[in-house]
Amino acid sequence: MGRFKLRFWKRDPPPPPPPPTAWERLQASVASVPPLVAVLMSALLVALLLVKKILGSSQPSRKRPPPSVLESPGVKVSRSGPDDDAVGAAMRASLESVAQQPSFGVTARSFPLSTTPAAATPLARTGWSVSSFAMQGRRKTMEDAHFILEGAACGDVLGVLDGCGGANASNFCSMAFQRSLSDPSAESLEATFAKVERLVIQAATAKNWADATTATVCAVTENAIEVAWVGDSRAVLATRSGSKVAATALTTDHRPEDPGEKARIRALGGGCGRNEKEAFATAKQNLRASVVGAHIVFNVNRKSAHRVFPGAIAVTRALGALPLKSAAPKLVVATPGLASRALDGSEQFLIVACDGIWDVFSDKAACAYVEAALDAGATDAAERLVRSAHAKGSTDNISACILHFKAPTPPPGRVDRYESAGLRGEAEAKTD
Repeated sequence: MGRFKLRFWKRDPPPPPPPPTAWERLQASVASVPPLVAVLMSALLVALLLVKKILGSSQPSRKRPPPSVLESPGVKVSRSGPDDDAVGAAMRASLESVAQQPSFGVTARSFPLSTTPAAATPLARTGWSVSSFAMQGRRKTMEDAHFILEGAACGDVLGVLDGCGGANASNFCSMAFQRSLSDPSAESLEATFAKVERLVIQAATAKNWADATTATVCAVTENAIEVAWVGDSRAVLATRSGSKVAATALTTDHRPEDPGEKARIRALGGGCGRNEKEAFATAKQNLRASVVGAHIVFNVNRKSAHRVFPGAIAVTRALGALPLKSAAPKLVVATPGLASRALDGSEQFLIVACDGIWDVFSDKAACAYVEAALDAGATDAAERLVRSAHAKGSTDNISACILHFKAPTPPPGRVDRYESAGLRGEAEAKTD
């Protein structure tokens, strides 16, 4: 029987394990540290942070100076606020072409950057009273402007403008509106808006402005109210029916959330949403967002404002906005909305204010607040409304003009007992 040799094939040895990564080495080093040492190191880190905080608080503050540069070059406004005279001089220098026109004897009160209260002032022609107030609020710059014209050809005029991306367009348009409406040959509000848009585009082209502004202008006569507006500054009329005061909005906000404005922008190839992904979403994405939430599908903050894309502006109609109007299609337009209402004697007051008011007040709540202030004999209803909006948490610039159709009742003073007794005529002189 032959011999059989069994041969065993040698297998290759297994490959060596891969070298540990940096994260694994860090984990191993941490695991090897005794617990007491880890606690001591944590305590040392906390102590170093406390020492740094204490030493930092004892050193003088190195905060940056108040920001004054707007997104669009032009008139610069710091948070501390220069004197009104200096601001007026700067505005007059930047609006030479507009300011050279005659004033036509119309009384104008312009408040491009006012933060001081304006008490109710009677209008000579009608006897109505008007108050206005504006504050910078929590914003780094003041971009609002408002004006009051008394005795213009179209009536007594109240205007509120809210700048977007700067104060150049709002201040320029405020002055341009006053000059245009002060002209006895001034045309309709719609034609005035077209003229002001033409002027601000010319100024923006010459001075490289990029900002825009909303504008709500109300012309009040003894028989009617006419309103023209672009953007989301709002006019609300309070009327009395019996013992109740009703709030009637004379304007509708030109915002991307409005169905009509959204349809117009999408027909031109634009989009409306809280970010660009939501603005140009497909029908399938919108359906999914309605089920699981837009914040998941589009990664948006549900509290963010809707904007127009391209451009990312929060209003669909505005004056200025040269970059958005230089390229086709023109998604943001300056065509104003128009409204009119006949006066029937039930009118109590008219509120014209920027969105800094309406972000925290509903139309009804604002009218109720102003009614209570006027019933108490307040002559600074606009200031009270603005400060109340700021206290409610409004984060925008806040401006308001209030036209009271009845002269405010002064607060009660000393009681005249002779008249309170129902007596008439002169009191008898005391004789000895």
